Amino acid sequence: PKIAAGNLSIDVGVADDINSNGLQKVKKSSSMEDCFYVEYPFGGDPDKAWLSVLDGHSGSQCALEVSRTLPKEFTRLIKENPHNLGGYQAAFIDAYRKTDWKLQEYECEGCTCTSVFFWKENGKRYLQAANVGDSSAYLCKANGAVVELTVDHHPDTPQEIERLTSQQVKLVPGQTRINGIAVSRAFGDHFLKKMKLGLTCDPDVTQVIEIRDDDRLLIIATDGLWDVINGQHACSLIRDDTDSARKRAKKLLEIALQSRKCTDNITVLVALLNSENS
Repeated sequence: PKIAAGNLSIDVGVADDINSNGLQKVKKSSSMEDCFYVEYPFGGDPDKAWLSVLDGHSGSQCALEVSRTLPKEFTRLIKENPHNLGGYQAAFIDAYRKTDWKLQEYECEGCTCTSVFFWKENGKRYLQAANVGDSSAYLCKANGAVVELTVDHHPDTPQEIERLTSQQVKLVPGQTRINGIAVSRAFGDHFLKKMKLGLTCDPDVTQVIEIRDDDRLLIIATDGLWDVINGQHACSLIRDDTDSARKRAKKLLEIALQSRKCTDNITVLVALLNSENS
């Protein structure tokens, strides 16, 4: 779909694919576990928007439930406690925790989630992002610079090794999974969370970012894309296109589908941040 966030001058397009051929290569079941959620106006406010991309594991239902529940929790929290100039970090963390608390039935199913919240205030536009897992997001500037908005949460990254060892979680050298799960932060998976193996739903949250004229676009995608190309390359491929957000998302999707490296579902969301000039 194409979603135009008029007051915010944002054009959003999404492309996704189950990638049956890639799944067959690694003998995975042919099912779609990715999903996305876009809300504009957010909470009925035309000066706010919400974009999220989720990647389920061991099923799709947890991701679908998070996609619906998380923005509702966030809306309630920011209405109860309007932000200050520091942004919505506390609201993001609280919304992620409250959402996960409602997912107790998902003992052996979970998902990643990357959320980006946009708002307009005093004529200026801002964004702030939060994530658990490895559905990465990048902000692409007109001069070619790329700002990574997310942190990949894998058990073998320095940040997560430090976090896990500080909680007395025993890791072996080169460990890349927690009881079969490739991410160290996720929604759901409550059986593992009860085992105290370090799995958490607490997100990393960016600082508030003011959207400027040279901020060209935003890409959020599941790891089906990032297994094939990195954020810098993805931005360079579509930054200077004149196509719609939807067509740019489709271009990245096709690149992933054509690669032998891609053995997963793929969801790509592109948001043009100055759509009146695009």
